[in-house]
Amino acid sequence: MTGNRFRLLCAASITAALLAGCAAPPQSTQVPSVTEKTMSVEQLLSSAASAQPRRAAELRLQAAQMLEQRGDIQGATQALEAVDITILPPNLAFEIASLRAGAAIDRKDANGALQYLDAAQFPDLSVTQRVEFSRLRAQAYEQQQNPLAAALELINVAKTTEGDELEQLNNLIWRQLLDVDSERLVAASLNNYGFYEQGWIELALSLAKQADLSTQRDALTQWQQLWAAHPANTNPPQALAALLNADLLTPKRVLLALPFGGQLAEPARIISEGVSAALYQRQTQNLPVPELITLDTEQIQSAQELLDHAQRERIDLVIGPLKGSLIDQLTARQDLPVPVIVFNQSQNTAPNIYTMDLSSDQEISQVVERAVLEGNTRFALITPAASWGLKAREDYLKAITTLEAEVAAELQYQSGEDLSNQVSQLLNTQLSYARYDELRKVLGQKLEFNARPRSDIDAILLTASARDARQLKPMLAFHFAGNYPVYATSHLFDGNPDAVRDVDLNGVQFADTPWLLNPVSPINLQLGAERPDTQSRLGRLYALGADAFTLHPFLRQLEGSDEIFFDGLTGRLTLGTDRRVRRELVWAGFDQGIPVLLGPPKIPVEEPLAEEALFSSSN
Repeated sequence: MTGNRFRLLCAASITAALLAGCAAPPQSTQVPSVTEKTMSVEQLLSSAASAQPRRAAELRLQAAQMLEQRGDIQGATQALEAVDITILPPNLAFEIASLRAGAAIDRKDANGALQYLDAAQFPDLSVTQRVEFSRLRAQAYEQQQNPLAAALELINVAKTTEGDELEQLNNLIWRQLLDVDSERLVAASLNNYGFYEQGWIELALSLAKQADLSTQRDALTQWQQLWAAHPANTNPPQALAALLNADLLTPKRVLLALPFGGQLAEPARIISEGVSAALYQRQTQNLPVPELITLDTEQIQSAQELLDHAQRERIDLVIGPLKGSLIDQLTARQDLPVPVIVFNQSQNTAPNIYTMDLSSDQEISQVVERAVLEGNTRFALITPAASWGLKAREDYLKAITTLEAEVAAELQYQSGEDLSNQVSQLLNTQLSYARYDELRKVLGQKLEFNARPRSDIDAILLTASARDARQLKPMLAFHFAGNYPVYATSHLFDGNPDAVRDVDLNGVQFADTPWLLNPVSPINLQLGAERPDTQSRLGRLYALGADAFTLHPFLRQLEGSDEIFFDGLTGRLTLGTDRRVRRELVWAGFDQGIPVLLGPPKIPVEEPLAEEALFSSSN
């Protein structure tokens, strides 16, 4: 799995919200007269048109601030566009530059924001202005996906911050540093920064070198000894405090409770072998290994029987069950004596119950998030007309609504029926053909004809089996929708790359587990040498079992902060407040029929407004 953790959606707005109290915005250089206070935007701009440059700038700034308060970012930008800040006093120039930069960030033009915030133009800022300057630059760097630069700017802000605001800032600094890969941290550590910056970088680097949360804690303790006076030690981020303060779980006897008989025997076998492989790897690392005891849940009727069995066997941790009925019974209790890691969701939550599952709702949410981050807001949604497809459709609609996007068209396709006709109806190309036939009949002659798909969609969201996806993707191209980006769930990947079979999936982006997309872990290699089905759809269950066992010592630490993560085989794992393990998946795109790992989303940069448009404002 890649060393970078890309945080989905609204990172800059999160920074802005948490840092809003860190510094008051710069105050206007001149108090508006009573007359100016009552003037409208139009009147202010009209007065500016005939005023001297400095006075005109002040009037335009006041108009821009009014427009910004109304939420009219474009209008505020236009109001200031004619101002030449190089001829203005420093304070007024900074006010205008910061407002321009904030507007650029709002329209996702990070490059433009940083141009407005050129340090060379503002060498003599006050403390308040320096804080505002760094705060805005941090947001711009965050938008550019440059977490190291964003962290350094936030550290500048933190130097003059105290109390609760410092705690919030330290959380944000650490969040950014978590996204910096090890190579950049190594390079940064050689740059001879000052005390504040160097301490943060050394901290991030010392933990980045440790793959295991327990060794991270040891590395953190060593860092504390060297940097005792550093603010990251005296006022640590929440994640580091949780890492230090929470105890590791060290069970001596673990119960693996799965349905080894019956219809779920095969999934239970695979999960069990994943657990055993993780246990073996722990042995090879000379780490304490608990005794593993199994229980066939097909032989019991209730959760109480499971707990009675655990008590008799002096169990310290339960992994399982898999069946929803037993899980519901367990979550109905609030007095579980030992931690339990279950493999399916329940409507209830209870202390000491942690949920790990491969349900598709998490990956669907990430599919929609990536599509929206890449600039798409209107989607054609394709899901199968089957029970699992209906559930996927519900999850899509929830995620799309949450991200304020929309479904412009949808197809619940019938597998095995005429997919070409179904896709044609989705894209409205049958209407183009109908219009052509009508015109040909009226005119009585052949016409040049180019069918067009509907124009009200930006991208296509797809959940389909591998077999159906291989037919649907070419059908999209056949019906003139081949240029739309396609974002898909892992259902279309069988786990075993085949360039000939999957060439029709070229261009599709999809989310999946590191187990299948980056199969290089010791557990993966071990089981791959022993089992023929590790690189298959069911193979993901090996990863689920392995992660459940490998993760269990750190449950309390993960529970202490959602900033603590564990790089697992099913994804980068964190723990939600409902004690459900969140899986951040990796991304791949089909190229020549082979999945190729992708980086973070490509966030579009808004083009600057054309000059003629800037001066055609209704204001």
